[in-house]
Amino acid sequence: MRPMSQRYEPGEIIDITITGARVLTHTDGSLVYEYEYGEAGATDREEVRHEASAVTITRRVPAAGMPRPNEVWVDDLGIRYLVVESEGQIRLHDGAPSGSRSVEHIHGVYGPITPLIRDELAREDITPDIARQVLWWFGQGSEGGAEGSTFENGLIGTIAHAPKEERRRLAREYPGYVQAVYWAEADGGIDDLRQIAERDV
Repeated sequence: MRPMSQRYEPGEIIDITITGARVLTHTDGSLVYEYEYGEAGATDREEVRHEASAVTITRRVPAAGMPRPNEVWVDDLGIRYLVVESEGQIRLHDGAPSGSRSVEHIHGVYGPITPLIRDELAREDITPDIARQVLWWFGQGSEGGAEGSTFENGLIGTIAHAPKEERRRLAREYPGYVQAVYWAEADGGIDDLRQIAERDV
């Protein structure tokens, strides 16, 4: 079983004894947080030794806000999750046969969870050409894929093999390609790419 993380991100919402505290900084076992009191949104800040046995911290909301369907998030150990909606609830799916789990569970036990691909990188960022090139790179040449240029093939390969921090950087310049690679790696994503690839055929 993976261990519970002791790393906290500035901006995430946690409960200590005061509920709804916002993390400001976290260094060397010391956590600085702020919380609201009184009227007009006044805040105060405190510091706590979060690793002390007398202190219990419960994670509530990731620093980047709550995940939305079709986004890709990653936990503190680099495990990726596709955000899905199931029976009206937002859940995280890592591709395991056991299925999806709640955001609260994954963030609380394996977090902090952070976004790799946000919903802002929307479906329209993946053009039909990008979809066809990524399909081809993932061995779907006879199923709607088409080989790209040497640069495009190299870019897709770089994204596919890049660690998470590098993917984040690449996503700033090539959002459609990064999104398409994640779709190709996710359950059902190949079918979504085929639909986009067929748009202007």
